Amino acid sequence: MQNIDQISIRDTCQSLSIRFGRLQDERKHDDLAGLMTEDATYVRLGEELRVSEFIAWIKTTPRNITRHVVTPTEIELLDSHTATGLTYYTIYLYGGDEEAPYPLAGPFVVGEYHETFKLTDKGWKIHRREARIVFRKAK
Repeated sequence: MQNIDQISIRDTCQSLSIRFGRLQDERKHDDLAGLMTEDATYVRLGEELRVSEFIAWIKTTPRNITRHVVTPTEIELLDSHTATGLTYYTIYLYGGDEEAPYPLAGPFVVGEYHETFKLTDKGWKIHRREARIVFRKAK
């Protein structure tokens, strides 16, 4: 594989990871499936959900204002059809009824996304995404 191909794959996979958080923030939950393989899984709090189960669950969450702030994704190409990624994330959450700018008491959680990407006939997609919480807001 040529260096330019590796750069293109890394950029594509990183864009998928970043776009995933933005779509969540915009509550465009149905669009999340388009970023993932048909047999994708999402792991949250140790529970592994098929992509359809994850989207059904996320639609039930409160209509809080969120922002996923993420680092660039470190991508490792395993072969020409598979890559893994690691992204650090911070989620800010506001559940009140004030207008923007919203009051800020610090991040809600800080964690890591561990991802596997697969090349499909529709391009690169997220095959598995695991959200691991490292820090949470103190009670």
